Amino acid sequence: MTGYNLWHNDVPVPLEEHQGVHTTTLYTRKTVEYINQMFPSGLPVFLVLAYQAIHAPIQGSPKARQCPTAATGKRRAMCQMIASVDESVETIENALQPFWNNTVLFFLSDNGGILRHGSSNGVLRGEKGSYYEGGIRVPAFISGGFLLPQSRNTKKLASYPGLIHITDLHTTALALADCYFPK
Repeated sequence: MTGYNLWHNDVPVPLEEHQGVHTTTLYTRKTVEYINQMFPSGLPVFLVLAYQAIHAPIQGSPKARQCPTAATGKRRAMCQMIASVDESVETIENALQPFWNNTVLFFLSDNGGILRHGSSNGVLRGEKGSYYEGGIRVPAFISGGFLLPQSRNTKKLASYPGLIHITDLHTTALALADCYFPK
């Protein structure tokens, strides 16, 4: 099961501290603790949070927001995992609110879903492990008060119709941090 080899600062976390708790919940709790500890210091903070959800084993949390009643079996568990990630991102965003004007939040997935695990890639052909859109086209967004004013508080979401690769985030994050390197 996921989470049984959990470490924090090179020390194993005792099993009784996390047994029966989904790793999405554990990572969110630890992230909020980190935000509350580090952000008030005023120092620049770079935080990466890589959830294990939504990956195998497909284990939904019954505490997650209600999923459609039509969802059964693996699809229901998948829905619960998605809802857990959604709730966790909301929790983290709420923890960041006092620092929102100096925050940039990147959210993205790494690949499309696996159909036999209960995923749906909609009309996109393929799945994780394939080079078709169903395997490589993923949801993503950038948010935060540090973004340009014309990008904030709009009722219409801005979108980019071209291709973006995860490596583009490196350059974007460096530019936002005002780090430039000689050519």
